[in-house]
Amino acid sequence: MQSLREGGSIRARQLRANASSIRTGIQIVIVTVIYVVTAKLGLMMDAVAGFATLVWPPTGIALAALIIFGYRLWPGVALGAFLANTLTGASVLVALGIASGNVLEAVAGTCALRSIPGFQRCLERLRDVLALLVLVVTFSTTVSATMGVASLTLGGIVPPSQYGETWLVWWLGDVIGALIVAPLLLVWSVSIKCAKPRTFDLKLIGETCALTLSVVGLSLFVFGEPSVFGAYLFFLPLIWAALRFGQRGVVTTTFAVSIVAVSQTVFGRGPFVQEGLSDSLFALQTFMAVTAATFLILGSALAERQYFFLHEQQARTTAEAAVRSRDAFISVASHELRSPLSGLHLAMELFQRNPTIGDKEHTTQTAAKVSRQLQRMTRLVHNLLDVSRIRAGKLHLDYEQVDLGSIVRDVVARYEQDIQRSGSDVTITADSPIVGVWDPMRIEQIVTNLLSNALKYGSGMPIEIRVEGDDRTGRLIVRDNGIGIAAEDQSRIFEQFERIATSKTGGLGLGLWIVRQIASAVGGSIRVVSELGRGSTFNVELPRSPGYAP
Repeated sequence: MQSLREGGSIRARQLRANASSIRTGIQIVIVTVIYVVTAKLGLMMDAVAGFATLVWPPTGIALAALIIFGYRLWPGVALGAFLANTLTGASVLVALGIASGNVLEAVAGTCALRSIPGFQRCLERLRDVLALLVLVVTFSTTVSATMGVASLTLGGIVPPSQYGETWLVWWLGDVIGALIVAPLLLVWSVSIKCAKPRTFDLKLIGETCALTLSVVGLSLFVFGEPSVFGAYLFFLPLIWAALRFGQRGVVTTTFAVSIVAVSQTVFGRGPFVQEGLSDSLFALQTFMAVTAATFLILGSALAERQYFFLHEQQARTTAEAAVRSRDAFISVASHELRSPLSGLHLAMELFQRNPTIGDKEHTTQTAAKVSRQLQRMTRLVHNLLDVSRIRAGKLHLDYEQVDLGSIVRDVVARYEQDIQRSGSDVTITADSPIVGVWDPMRIEQIVTNLLSNALKYGSGMPIEIRVEGDDRTGRLIVRDNGIGIAAEDQSRIFEQFERIATSKTGGLGLGLWIVRQIASAVGGSIRVVSELGRGSTFNVELPRSPGYAP
């Protein structure tokens, strides 16, 4: 049987490995095809010597593919670069040299960005954008330009005298790919992955359409004018996109403007047109590089500002809520402590006015009133101290062997006068002695709090206390027939400072929370079953030995 399970596990792992390999193979093929297609489009833009072009989207595609899907897709970049250059007419050795530079460029850029602590593809942190500008645009793109032009020079395609000019064209084309194409793919890969269903927002759709129309309108105007200053009008929709749509709006609008600008310049229209297409594209791509870098920085700065603003606002809201909770707690605690103090003060004042030392009955009644108020104050103070101990993790338990039924009977006897005043009739049903290793003082606290709640909310109706258990667990069940608890309140009555919404009785709202904390400390639990108008039943389960606690 064991060998069959091991065999099934091995086959499952093999199937998962095969599926992963197939998925990776498909991704490599997709990257290769996209790389070749976009490379051929770029090389059609008056490439220097047929190989160095100012429009080179494959740089951004390769960088984004490796960042999003991992280094395992590098064969797709290598194969795509090799095929694109051999199809253009390069020899095998020259194509291999160029492909090696393109792969190293993508791998170096990916490695550099991943070395940034907590790098995020959404590019909403200024440090991530600066890393892209410095480590990728300034550093990794030089790898491809240097190795690519060197391969062309060694292959006799580019003469040494044109090395610098060719290198600059190659590098600027890679820079544009890294600044415009890569951010578009990186930011939208995060947005699509984390997208959540949204309700129909007519205002958002209208604003998006307005932004699109503004880009189209400006394109018609700018590329109908020979003045280069008209190109700066594109800053207006880019600022709008950054302010209203964040980094997604920035990268999308920049990409759209770039597509329009390149196509119009190639057709000989607009402010960047010069004598040759290469000179025209050089002027355009220099402008687009500065524009893309500027608005990537602006988008990240705005995103960080919004994040810190929301974080500060949330912190302020949390602090205000804490202050309100504190004030509410102090108000309730003051009221609850004032009540027994007032009763105690009144009893002592009446006794002082009419001591009647010989009247034994009067003295006994006064002493009983004083005792009740002192017990109430003591219970309130102990609850507050327990909150502090539990929060600090210092709830101390002294285990010894005790009978759960005996503790219940002792607590009920001590509350005899309170039971009589409430008009309730308390019955105790106990199986044979339920003996366990517990802290008697804490178990007594559980019984006291549950009985106190039953008297408070029982409306003078009968109260049943049942003690039962099995070999491992002791159970304490307290049922009243009072007002009950609404379904929406049952999930929160065991929280701190929570009281039943339908009750007008006092209390700090700590009793049930303390009961749950004590039960949890010994490995037990508490649950409630209740219905409005039909009372509540609290069931506490306690392991009879600490060894049985989970």
